[in-house]
Amino acid sequence: VVQCSSQSASNARTIEMILDDAPRTHWHSNYKDASSSHPHWFVIDLGRSYNLAGAGFLCRQDGQLNGAFEKVTILVSETPQFSSDGFSAQLDESLDEQFVEFTARGRYVKVIAESEINGMRYASLAEFNLRAQ
Repeated sequence: VVQCSSQSASNARTIEMILDDAPRTHWHSNYKDASSSHPHWFVIDLGRSYNLAGAGFLCRQDGQLNGAFEKVTILVSETPQFSSDGFSAQLDESLDEQFVEFTARGRYVKVIAESEINGMRYASLAEFNLRAQ
């Protein structure tokens, strides 16, 4: 992960948790700062370009949906600069992994959580997975 809009470092809910293959851990945006609100985002550098076919989102697995993404936008680029053209999806209120299908080629992926499933101002995510073509 190259960048993120915010994270909750005080309780080890850092952005790296979304890529640790451990569903019991999760990233959480900074919820102590009242000015921290949507959109929340993160950028991943894949190291080289890939043909991508979709992304999987697994919300926190502690039985709570606090911070679960509702509306999400995915941007893919060859550089860390992103255009406004992306793929948007509405996720369900579910503890199961949800997939957003899209077709793109790029090295950098930016995920923007536009809203939270319960209308709260923060975001959380246990795992993020990309699917290659």
